[in-house]
Amino acid sequence: MKKNVGHWKNAQYDALLNQATQITDATKRNALYQQAEVIINQQAPLIPIYYQPLIKLLKPYVGGFPLHNPRIMSTAKSCISRHIDAFIAVGARPAALFTLISCDSTRQIM
Repeated sequence: MKKNVGHWKNAQYDALLNQATQITDATKRNALYQQAEVIINQQAPLIPIYYQPLIKLLKPYVGGFPLHNPRIMSTAKSCISRHIDAFIAVGARPAALFTLISCDSTRQIM
């Protein structure tokens, strides 16, 4: 998902990002990202005045839920390691978007 609200363009910036995506060495890649950051900071196409905080709370028995990327809300690899039988016994059903799997088996809960 690309968002370029201000329609900002810079060929040197784009070239640095394209080059960085092709490098596997983290030190070299970070150096390119730092160069790109200097360019974008100098030209300041957008000044954010507010960041929406993203808070995710998980019970300790929930596993596989992605916390590192706020744009990924997939539960494809999520699982729970306890309370499965109680969850089913009370007739609880997770939202239609969620498919939960037991961490210690392949039993689908929904």
